[in-house]
Amino acid sequence: AVYLREGLITGAIDGVRSMGEDGETEARLLTVLEKARDDDDDGADALIELSEAYREVKPDVSRGVCRLGLQRFPNDPRFPTCLARIAAARRDVENATAWYASAIELAPELRALYDEALAQLDELLELGTLRQDASAARQLAARAEHLLDEREQRWPDVASPIARGRIELLVGAAEMHAGNATEARRRLEAAVAAEETPNALMQLGTLELRRGDAEAATRARRAARAPGRCLR
Repeated sequence: AVYLREGLITGAIDGVRSMGEDGETEARLLTVLEKARDDDDDGADALIELSEAYREVKPDVSRGVCRLGLQRFPNDPRFPTCLARIAAARRDVENATAWYASAIELAPELRALYDEALAQLDELLELGTLRQDASAARQLAARAEHLLDEREQRWPDVASPIARGRIELLVGAAEMHAGNATEARRRLEAAVAAEETPNALMQLGTLELRRGDAEAATRARRAARAPGRCLR
């Protein structure tokens, strides 16, 4: 694993062989490592297999393998996607968004890639740290909205897994926590206009109460509690 973290495939092979183990797991690992030295599709596939095997248990190793893959196969979108997933798991917002952008640039025809990126951006927007950082939330939302625009242009008849109103809601909440009442109201009203969910209405009601408009706050909260609405 130490060698793979540095992208040293030959060193990893020598390390496995020096252990003297001849079990099924070791044999399979050696087979994959040997293939990973090839500069063809099989080599790329082997690197992806290695990166996936380590991604959850040893993400630093997975990142080293994916960086090696990106260096050797710069046109394969799987490697920046791998790096994006690792960054997202570490809550590294900047690198996650940058790597997803790189992957999509390489494979703009893959709708699943857009959907994965949007789902990850949605999770990142929900982070408590971003709720306290309106500027960071605003930048992340701009990236998510850009992806939504591109996706809608390419697949106008296929619904996105993330609604535009949800992005407005999450950023509006962050703006409210930051004390930016005007921007928060704009965002939350946009969220309600997109879809009158109880959560969006309750957030808008809370904001109106803070602004001193008790009547508007009551209207929003009553609408949120209207029969037939489910909290989301």
